[in-house]
Amino acid sequence: MTKELAPPWLVKVTSVNEKLEELQGTAVFIAPDLLLTCCHVVMGKDDKQPRPFVYLDVAGSAMPVRAAVLHPEPGEHVDLALLRIETPIGNEVPIPGWKTPSLRKDDDVKALGFPQGEFVRSDHQIVQVHKFNLQINGEVYGGASGGVLEHWDGSDGIVCVGLIKWGVTIASGAITHEKIAEYLARHGHSLPAPAPPRPDTSARNLRLYNDYLRGQLGKIDLIGLSTDGIVPKVSIELLWVPAMTRSRASDEVAAHRPVALLDVVNENRVVVIQGEAGTGKSTFLKRIGHALVRTDKANETLRPKFQGQPFWLTVKTLENFITASPRGGGEWPTEDDDPRWIARCLASESAATDACLDLDFFQYHLCNSGADAILLLDGLDEASQEWRTKLARLILKARGHLRCRIAITTRPEVDQAAGRLLGDIPAQFEILPMDDAAVNQFIDLWTRNAGSQRSDAEQHAKRLRDNLDAKPEIRELARNPLMLTVLSVLTYAGRQLPEERAALFGEIVTWLARSRYPDEPGKVNQLIATLGELAMRMIEQKEFNKYQVGFGTAAALIADLAPTLPGGVEQYLEEAWSKSALISKRGGDLIFWHRLLQEYLAARRMANLPDGRRHKLAAAIVQGRQSPEVIRLLAGCMAPEKPELLNMLLAHLVERAEKAQGVEGRAYAAGLLSSVMSDLQPSKNYVNRTDYKEKVQPRYEALIRSVGEIFSREEAGKIPVATRIKIAEALAQGGDARLLLPTAPEYWVKVLGGSFVMGAQAKDPSRVDYDAEAYEHEDRGGEPVNVETFWIGRYPVTVLEYGRYLDAQRITPGEDLKWDEQKEHPSLPMVYVSCAEAEAYCQWAGGRLPTEEEWEFAARAPGEKPRRYPWGNEPPAVEHANYEESWGKGRTPVGLFPAGATPDTGLLDMAGNIWEWTSSPWEEGSERRALRGASFFSGARYLRAACRRDSHPANRYVSIGFRCGREVFS
Repeated sequence: MTKELAPPWLVKVTSVNEKLEELQGTAVFIAPDLLLTCCHVVMGKDDKQPRPFVYLDVAGSAMPVRAAVLHPEPGEHVDLALLRIETPIGNEVPIPGWKTPSLRKDDDVKALGFPQGEFVRSDHQIVQVHKFNLQINGEVYGGASGGVLEHWDGSDGIVCVGLIKWGVTIASGAITHEKIAEYLARHGHSLPAPAPPRPDTSARNLRLYNDYLRGQLGKIDLIGLSTDGIVPKVSIELLWVPAMTRSRASDEVAAHRPVALLDVVNENRVVVIQGEAGTGKSTFLKRIGHALVRTDKANETLRPKFQGQPFWLTVKTLENFITASPRGGGEWPTEDDDPRWIARCLASESAATDACLDLDFFQYHLCNSGADAILLLDGLDEASQEWRTKLARLILKARGHLRCRIAITTRPEVDQAAGRLLGDIPAQFEILPMDDAAVNQFIDLWTRNAGSQRSDAEQHAKRLRDNLDAKPEIRELARNPLMLTVLSVLTYAGRQLPEERAALFGEIVTWLARSRYPDEPGKVNQLIATLGELAMRMIEQKEFNKYQVGFGTAAALIADLAPTLPGGVEQYLEEAWSKSALISKRGGDLIFWHRLLQEYLAARRMANLPDGRRHKLAAAIVQGRQSPEVIRLLAGCMAPEKPELLNMLLAHLVERAEKAQGVEGRAYAAGLLSSVMSDLQPSKNYVNRTDYKEKVQPRYEALIRSVGEIFSREEAGKIPVATRIKIAEALAQGGDARLLLPTAPEYWVKVLGGSFVMGAQAKDPSRVDYDAEAYEHEDRGGEPVNVETFWIGRYPVTVLEYGRYLDAQRITPGEDLKWDEQKEHPSLPMVYVSCAEAEAYCQWAGGRLPTEEEWEFAARAPGEKPRRYPWGNEPPAVEHANYEESWGKGRTPVGLFPAGATPDTGLLDMAGNIWEWTSSPWEEGSERRALRGASFFSGARYLRAACRRDSHPANRYVSIGFRCGREVFS
């Protein structure tokens, strides 16, 4: 057998099927769009015995294909496995001849042979293959050097789709290259021409091109800090905080752990990166590109596994290029979605630089350099509406046409048609909001770098942190990199961040609008006014979701503004979506980027309404118990400049609350007014006014006293539980001041460490841990346990808190969470959460689940003999907890049994209401977790602080929730 050099369309491949042996082989391009695999080791394994497998890889994508085993039972099949394309072998490396031993891991690929011009068939049935409109049905006949998968179309045509090594008898009837080429020609395909030689690009030109990329990718524009029309820039690596996404691990616990976004780019040749406005999608791509082209790579901290040439292209630039280019004629593409436009666009961009790299350079590197190079396509959502679907199709075709890596960024709801197309790419990942550690890291980087020119930059950073810690909703906004940058810019520029939330939201909205129209104040004012009108009219509606409406419905709501909006209402909203971070899309609907921004814009518009309409609309919002945040922000908008009108509004709302029928109505209004007053406290000029103190404050305080007794240790027991529940739920819907987020210092209770005897036993009365009602599994041996000082949540995590977490993390709750039912009761403890979900929440909140030792220590307190119940040693009574004998019908709002609080720390609901997950295993080596605290259907015996039970971490029950703990850092 003579040897010949390998065809130029050969690449090296390895197996990606984890159940199989580590394999290596080669792949052959038979047609430009069809990649066919040659594999030289073909044995897989199952639970019973080794089974032979056939391996196939078409354009780098898995296909639902099955192949029969050598001697199958009737109907028995095995799956085709997938190979990963790696590096081109090149024109000077032959592949094995039919007598060459099978290629195995770490074999030297320099000594391979190739059978001269023929493919010998094998004898396995291929059921069906669909790819690029080719349907492959037919037989694979036995042969020592490999096999051909036949395509039979009723004529004598046969197409080769794979060459495999198989240890079976030699068969006759080899098919020549000529016959394959003839068949492909009849069906509109052809064998590829030899790969083009590597373009003769001078080192100087490539250096100039990478200089250009460094300039494009290496800096962040700080638009808000411009002076004299000059926008300052800062090095991207000096402000960049690693972006994170969610794991797709099959294990439930692992699936809730964030992973570095770079890791998923390393692991996937083609990946779609999604994120709302300002989440850092573009910055992430630029950071990768800059890491690959920087000259001082020894100082680079970001190290992708691939180290080839990066190519940067915005999708909007690609759209503009295709739109302005000729069609057909010579080598120009004729279709808008032809992936060859990418190389031409990059060449055009290069022509505008000193590098002047030609088309051949880009075509070669995109199509022949393998997965070491990467194409960075930024901003599919920024393309015009009519082009998004075309460009999505182009990207899908590029996935098979190009051999480099591809990373695409887009907002989650680019549009329905384009989104469905991109959905064919398996690797889809969304950028997660920044956690507390990332927020603090950004502030540190900002202080050291962008803010280093100010002598008081450290003080500004401290003020920024203080503001974030004091205002939980602002801390949520700051988890978005754009919003955090806005707050940092305002601080850096010498602006004291307003203590009033309304004023702060005003600063944010104005900054965002100006960043899109930096030199056009008229457009800034029009954008804010138009979106304010839309926000208010959405909230006024009764017949649909006030926070999410179809684009057409949104346009209809402000149709009367059409004469003032350039291009009409729909075009204006489309431009506002693509150019600003104020509104977004979801499922084809319009939503505001953050609900608080919508509510602020609505409140800002309401502040300028005539008094009668403003009072009527505000009263309707209170009575309907929807959008209470609008009332809070409306007061904040009016306090600085319209204090007399605000007095009138608040007096009107207090009067309506006093006349409300039923205690629930008064409680809701009282809760809302309480939160309004809390917001107004920083407005000293308003709360110190005589007319406020005389006309509003006394009546408001009397209203609050009338409903606050349900949380008083002295008064709560006098009010029936059912009544207390109704009042607490109504109060929470309006704005229960007790319900805080983990960002508030008052959320946490500090438990000083110490030693205590943990557990209980009923066998030995002489031991300090004796308890006649103890269960056997509570016995911990009677030895002292040491516990370090720690923090723990005052209440179990509430539905209100968990909802903020879902919103902040952009998590769509699954059906198992029963979220539609739970979200109507914000002050109830959150339930139906698995242990993994509880851990994910705690991590987001900057903490963790408490251990069993910590939980019991917090419930019992240190001492020679720990107390039996959280409240002391007094036997359980109906005022102590929600348990079988006191209420027992279901969960109750947190803190509704103040007599059951721990006397030393004021922890509530440590007995009854719900069982709570801990981080401790039920017993050593067990995968089950320990639960603490008892629930609403537990008997009195279970309220003991030493009582424990277990559950599988994947379980979800109406009786299981959790509370957060965290370390104390000195």
